[in-house]
Amino acid sequence: MPSAAEQSEQSKRQRLLYQRLALETAQSALSLQSEELNSQCASWTSDISRLRNEVEKLREQKDRATRLRNDAETQLGVLSKVLQGVLDELEVLDKGGLPMKNFPPDILRMIFLEAAAGDSRFRWVAMGVCRDWRSIAQLTPSLWSRLQIKFAHHNNAMLKVAREALSFGGQYPLQLHLLFCLPPVPPRRSRDASPRRNPPRGWSDIESSDHDSDRDSDIEDWDEDGWRHVAGRAVDNWNRTPNYEFAWDYVDMIAPHLPRCKSLFWQVSAISGDWWTWEACWIARRLDTIVLEHLKTMRIDLLSITLRTGGHHEQAVHKLCRAAPNLTRLSMRNVPWNRLSTTTLHSLDLTDCKARLEDLLASLDEQNDLRILKLYCTQTSVSLPPGSVITDERWQSEPSRAPRIVKLPALTYLFYQSDRVFEEESETLLSRLSCPRLQRAIIKGDVWGQTLSDMVTFLLRSPLLEELGLTLMSSDLLRPVFQSLPSVREFVGMDSRTLGWGSIPGYQEFFSAALVPGALPSLQWLSLLDFCPLDMLIPWINDRNASGIGTPLKYFSTFPEHLYNDSPHSPDDGVSWREQLQELSVEVKPVGWIDDVYWPYGKKDWA
Repeated sequence: MPSAAEQSEQSKRQRLLYQRLALETAQSALSLQSEELNSQCASWTSDISRLRNEVEKLREQKDRATRLRNDAETQLGVLSKVLQGVLDELEVLDKGGLPMKNFPPDILRMIFLEAAAGDSRFRWVAMGVCRDWRSIAQLTPSLWSRLQIKFAHHNNAMLKVAREALSFGGQYPLQLHLLFCLPPVPPRRSRDASPRRNPPRGWSDIESSDHDSDRDSDIEDWDEDGWRHVAGRAVDNWNRTPNYEFAWDYVDMIAPHLPRCKSLFWQVSAISGDWWTWEACWIARRLDTIVLEHLKTMRIDLLSITLRTGGHHEQAVHKLCRAAPNLTRLSMRNVPWNRLSTTTLHSLDLTDCKARLEDLLASLDEQNDLRILKLYCTQTSVSLPPGSVITDERWQSEPSRAPRIVKLPALTYLFYQSDRVFEEESETLLSRLSCPRLQRAIIKGDVWGQTLSDMVTFLLRSPLLEELGLTLMSSDLLRPVFQSLPSVREFVGMDSRTLGWGSIPGYQEFFSAALVPGALPSLQWLSLLDFCPLDMLIPWINDRNASGIGTPLKYFSTFPEHLYNDSPHSPDDGVSWREQLQELSVEVKPVGWIDDVYWPYGKKDWA
């Protein structure tokens, strides 16, 4: 047995051992806490550094904002003083205390621009008032940004006027209208003078011209009697020999200004078809060394006449198309189609143009941004002319290979009017196009039997089509067309008589075809643009609503004078038909689409 002293010593040793273990445990815990504190201190140090950097950035931003605010306040103060000065001047002008000749130059410049927008002759009026007005007009390039030059007056005075107008424009973007026409005919002595006074010299050859206007420019106000003599072929002792010297002078004057054109209208007068236009020939030659990089809009109108000019206009137009890489809008009439250098077209209008189908499709295939396409009786040919070959392998057709489909991914509007020549071809443009985003289409023609399958295929490739205008045909042909239009909400029916091509079954065929299952299931708005039998329209709406083949009709449009009722006991007076439609919850709306449906001539020209 251990003694009491040994037991006490052993107990003491165990207690000290326990204390040692406790101290070691506490030391380990303290070490861990110390490491955590060190880690937190390092993190806090990093956060403090980051916050300091952010504070510094915020201070810099504050300083920058303060400087910008101070600069803005300074500029605002300057502008306020300028505005106050203008207001003071206007107040003086209001009170009549300042004569017009003492108007500030900026005010006069605004007056000139506003007046010239309505009548371009005001530019020359301002030039002749006084020295100050002439100086202001000369130093306002935008005042001379819209010019029309007629290749008619071959004399030094007109040449000087044209040269001055072009020089005043400087490098300002130019909207240029080139009109190729005959020289004016002197008034006949036996004819009474026109009561209208001719404008002063210099106003006629250079004047403002709206490039999108459909106004006939063949007969102008500047020599009305003379033009009437030409139109009536009552011309005595009139020298029609071209002046080659002045033609060259005009071209030499115009050519340096072509690169700054943003809009160009090239027009041949209707009564100058047999005139030898050397200007067109020499402009074509100058275009070999000119790039029209700023040209965005171009309109070419060679009319529907045979030009005996050695093909000068066609050559010039071809070179214009090749020299304009950034065109966004192109409109051509009676022009042979050629490949374009631009791939940025947004709008393309072709009227009475001649083109081979593959060439036209090859050009369309390059226009990924094309949104509007209008083709009016454009004569196309599938076969190649004798001796010609296709150089682009993509468009070489093989008997064993299906024709290539051209996709126009951005096209939203299509106007397509075919002619008899086109209908006789083995394939049509519609059969080769795919327009997945097409929203509005107008398709006109008088013979649809040969192209019905192409039309149906084209419509099925347009799943987003909502608005459709179509020349009506027999019900047997209309049924498959209507059944391929699941998304069309607005339909415009046009009887073929509006084209003046004879009698083809009209609206009775439409009413018959539009009641078959699956025909126009989403139709909400119906427009009929020719004579519509009222005693067929009302029953058709009732039958459509009762059968449930589609959504109920909400809107109807037509010309009131085109409604008629075959019933002798209930003559329509122009009011009762509206009441009958209102009872069917159909709202009558004004006829739209007139400009689109009757493009490019307008409704009055179809009368």
